[in-house]
Amino acid sequence: MELGIVVPTYGDWGHATVVRDAVQAAEDLGYGTVWFGDHIVVPSYAAHVSPPNWLEPLSCALVGAGTTSRIRFGVDVLVLPYREPVWLSQLVASADQLAGGRITLGVGVGYIRGEFAAVTRVPYDERGRATDEHLRVLDALWRTDGPVSFEGEWVSFEDVFAEPKPAQVPFPLWVGGNGAPARRRAALLGNGWHPLFPTLDRYRAGREQILEQRAAAGIDSAFTFSYSSAATRVLAGDGSGGFSAG
Repeated sequence: MELGIVVPTYGDWGHATVVRDAVQAAEDLGYGTVWFGDHIVVPSYAAHVSPPNWLEPLSCALVGAGTTSRIRFGVDVLVLPYREPVWLSQLVASADQLAGGRITLGVGVGYIRGEFAAVTRVPYDERGRATDEHLRVLDALWRTDGPVSFEGEWVSFEDVFAEPKPAQVPFPLWVGGNGAPARRRAALLGNGWHPLFPTLDRYRAGREQILEQRAAAGIDSAFTFSYSSAATRVLAGDGSGGFSAG
């Protein structure tokens, strides 16, 4: 088992020095991964729920990788329909190359309508289908040697080279979400499941369902079962001090 820590990148934490110090502390303490959340903009109606000053997660991962030597960096989770997937494929591949294979990408469908309206033409109610297509685009670009073509509802291209590939083969692409569509998406289009705060019984049931779906589809490649926990406090040995982790 590997433990990671979520470093907030918003509110009082949303400052470069604070994030860099937290990343270094996570590496010094022996954590396996630092995770960053994802929002591009926060609609005014949601500002009472979330501070609006979010640092972009892939930028945080790249800066963090440049100041550390061991720890991995992940996004918990990147809202896939917000990004054009061909452009994203090369951003992530380049980041993984530059970081020495230390990037993990958690992906999800998103949930804030006003944010969708501001950053993408994908209709909110079709975000699940768009996420499926974006995952197929990433897979095609990362796995195909030579020119690759794709014809989809939102993305189409013909005979293009996508180089370099990510340093990791296969690249860790973990699907977030707790519901049945997310579990199906993880089983068939990802290589990991990264749910948010499930109960033990729901996690066990989801794991069994994913394994069954992969077996039914004839998929026997490696798969990672991860878990994004609720806020947790890590204490010193004497029970004092500590800091929040996720």
